[in-house]
Amino acid sequence: MDNENKNRLNDTDEISINEDDKKRKILKIAAFTAFVAAAYCVWRMYKVGKSTELETTMLPEIELPKISNDVLPLIGNKTGETLTAERLGRKIGVSSREVNKRLIEKGLAMRYPNGGLYPTEAGKELCAFIDKETRYGYCFTGIEWDKCVADILFTPKEVENAARKAEEIKRLVQELPA
Repeated sequence: MDNENKNRLNDTDEISINEDDKKRKILKIAAFTAFVAAAYCVWRMYKVGKSTELETTMLPEIELPKISNDVLPLIGNKTGETLTAERLGRKIGVSSREVNKRLIEKGLAMRYPNGGLYPTEAGKELCAFIDKETRYGYCFTGIEWDKCVADILFTPKEVENAARKAEEIKRLVQELPA
């Protein structure tokens, strides 16, 4: 019986030694892999720093928005009344798409790659993020712009034409028989 117990102990000792060897080998492989990965990263950084060709192909170009000089005075003249791009455009007679284009041109907003719009740092001063829900239960966050933004988005001639059209419509409505 004692011999059997000794044999059993020897068998387990061999197994534990083999498991320890396996663990050491795995740790060595992991350490070597980490070293190779780190060396590759250093080499890649060195190559990117030395080669202008790699710099231009590896790093994406980031266009910073050009903020119009008209924008800075508006930040101090906020009215507190916010309007969506659609309502801003409706006052002058242009589409929300045109309003968004003008917001981008003035440096108040930029486009996400998927086509969505987001405000720049200057634009964040002149907009509000409003959580909305459609009648079908779809929730989203919309951007509403301060009313003072209309002063730089639309030319005085556009505002004058819109006012003239509004007066004409008002006159025509009054002339309608009751």
